[in-house]
Amino acid sequence: MTERDCLSLRALKKQVADNRCPPIEVLAVEQSMYLVFAREGGRLVRLCGAVGQALRFRSREAALAALRRIGVPRVEFVHRSVYAEMIGVEGALADTELREKINLSPEAEIGSLTPC
Repeated sequence: MTERDCLSLRALKKQVADNRCPPIEVLAVEQSMYLVFAREGGRLVRLCGAVGQALRFRSREAALAALRRIGVPRVEFVHRSVYAEMIGVEGALADTELREKINLSPEAEIGSLTPC
């Protein structure tokens, strides 16, 4: 993974402090693995730790808490179900992606799921 494929948590924190926070997506990969991406220049860039490894969270709430701590105001949670693929459904009916906007700002009630 190159530096261009990765955004460090420290760099994201600086962008947030400079009021330049990119759109953030929390992706549910498996039942207990969540990855965080920033949308930069029309592409998704992984959020990485200090040595360049992709940050992985064991729960959705752990990912949201880490982002809340550095001041990220809102995220979009993304879950792609493989159910349609498992049962052989194709085409438009196979789109089982869930997208949920979550407000992380201090004004929002902790855990509230309000549209941004």
